[in-house]
Amino acid sequence: QMLFDERKKVLSLESENEMLLNLADEKIVCAADSEKSKQSEIDSYKEQCEKYRDRVIELERKIVTMESALESTGKIASSLEWEKNSSSAKLDDLKKENKALESKLRESAQSLESSESQV
Repeated sequence: QMLFDERKKVLSLESENEMLLNLADEKIVCAADSEKSKQSEIDSYKEQCEKYRDRVIELERKIVTMESALESTGKIASSLEWEKNSSSAKLDDLKKENKALESKLRESAQSLESSESQV
């Protein structure tokens, strides 16, 4: 009878051990699945970070390009302003010359009229 009881205990312990091994295997699988899920989440965050980094680099390039274009536009505007001022000065000079010529023309016309009236 004692041997039978011992045998029963051994079978019970073996059964309990089998259950515990199965439970441990399930926990290992769950832990592995959880680890895979966490790794997948980390990979997703890394991918998002890479996309944001690429977007930031693209925006920085655009800013540099725009700053360069703005600087170039500023130089063009300065050049055009200088040309405008130069042309304005030339126009003023031409107006002065025109007035002087008109004055000479009037004087010549008056001189001509006076010499014709003497004749």
